[in-house]
Amino acid sequence: MSLISTSFCAGLCILLFGTLRGFPAQGVQGAISGIIKSTAGDAISGAKITLTNEASPSARSVRASKNGEYVFTAVEAGKYTLRAVSRGFKPAMRAHIAVNHGQRVAVDFTVEPFRSSGTRTHGTASDTSSLTARAGYYDDTHLKSSTVKGAVDAGGYSSPGQARTSSHLLQGVASLKREVSAGGAGSAAAPDAMSSKALATTEGRLKKGLKAAPESFEANHNLGEFYLHVGNLPAGIPYLEKAEQLDASHYNNGYDLALAYLETNSLVKARGQIQQMIGRQDMAELHDLLGEVEEHAGHYVTAVNEYERAAHMEPSEENIFDWGSELLMHQTFDPAIEVFTSGVERYPHSAMLQIGLGVALYSRGRYEEAINALCLASDLTPADPRPYVFLGRMYSVTAVNADQVSARLERFIKVQPKNAIAYYFYAMSLWKGQRGQSGQVNFEQIESLLKRSMALDPKYPDAYLQLGILYSEQKRYPEAIGEYRRAIALQPGLVDAHYRLAQAYTRMGEQNMARSEFEIHDRLRKQELAETDKKRAEIKQFVYSMKDNPNR
Repeated sequence: MSLISTSFCAGLCILLFGTLRGFPAQGVQGAISGIIKSTAGDAISGAKITLTNEASPSARSVRASKNGEYVFTAVEAGKYTLRAVSRGFKPAMRAHIAVNHGQRVAVDFTVEPFRSSGTRTHGTASDTSSLTARAGYYDDTHLKSSTVKGAVDAGGYSSPGQARTSSHLLQGVASLKREVSAGGAGSAAAPDAMSSKALATTEGRLKKGLKAAPESFEANHNLGEFYLHVGNLPAGIPYLEKAEQLDASHYNNGYDLALAYLETNSLVKARGQIQQMIGRQDMAELHDLLGEVEEHAGHYVTAVNEYERAAHMEPSEENIFDWGSELLMHQTFDPAIEVFTSGVERYPHSAMLQIGLGVALYSRGRYEEAINALCLASDLTPADPRPYVFLGRMYSVTAVNADQVSARLERFIKVQPKNAIAYYFYAMSLWKGQRGQSGQVNFEQIESLLKRSMALDPKYPDAYLQLGILYSEQKRYPEAIGEYRRAIALQPGLVDAHYRLAQAYTRMGEQNMARSEFEIHDRLRKQELAETDKKRAEIKQFVYSMKDNPNR
């Protein structure tokens, strides 16, 4: 979610950079501009357009002006994907847009509404479409929260490795949700894209305008938005509050004020602001934002119900993801699978929904389906490292579909040739796959990949640990000991490294050294188990029951 109002962001862009359509390319860099309209021909004000470099995961976003115009300046030569998103409209995408040095490219969008008329009412079949076709029981579901006593998987148990991997995957989904909520990459006029002089000039003009008209809604709103834009939320909130008093019907001001309250942890104020806005204009994105407020407040059942309501009112890719990931974070895996499954049916080209589905399936022990979902996610966004990272972590526990996984992780290296994690995960996939298929491990290839990972990131302890294990398998114990010690120097709490080091010392006849490492391992392992139990106790899992038919 952006802390910039759509109207002000567009105005600030114009103020600093000139007119949108006619902005000339600077130097050897290019520009992309265009107009976003509805199928009825109306300009879509405030639509978010995201520009992604197809050769790297970098992205940035802008908001359309009141005339539906947008612009990206300082665009390096290359190929790009544009994605346009606006409330009430289906997302639109343009891929493989080529920009040459000094070239300005025009790309217009025509977006279709989610619904032709009327307002959705939560809970009816017509409202939820395919969402309730798969997950129809949610309208009759009562949710309550219960403390989780242990990790959940399909077999009713979880090994230490599986539990650790599950935790990493769930944390990854939580991070992805935060990225989605943040809108990806800031605005067209992000502070790092402006000179300090330009910012100071803009601030001075806005203050001068407010001094001349202290009771002006526009003057208060614009100055408040400016401070939010540069990251000074406490300074911006009073001006947005004043603007809210002057005109409570202004949606962008009210929404950004609620966001600012949330970001400064003023949850009571955020909740009150959103509820007032819902009373005036019941919008899906308001329920989604309210869900985030309730999540921060620890009211998890209320949060998931708000996310669900938002997804039913407007089943956008982002709303479905928020609903499914909230269920996933609280280890309510079966309903999460249903939500993500219905989401990928609606948005088959959504990598983030495929990631959510893959993690949910993995958490229920449906490993082959999980791997397939992550492979598809990486195919949908080949330049994005996130699906590969999920895939690599998942594959460390299960060896299904070895060829498919290795092929994707090899591509990870090609699209991210300077990413240490890419080489690490590819090495691990080859190692595990070769063991499972032929039993003949190409130690030289895997060693080379791990050393390349270490060269790219000398402080990556996992690569040293795995290289040590590789040497141990070849009975090269002195070399293995060196790698284990390097891993421990980088991360002293690396439990597996201490255990492996102790084993290597034993093989070398260094019994005292081995005993010391085993003692360290046992102490760290107890601490790790205690911390895991603590985290499990803190997780609130939703327990759901059917209102009318408990056997359904």
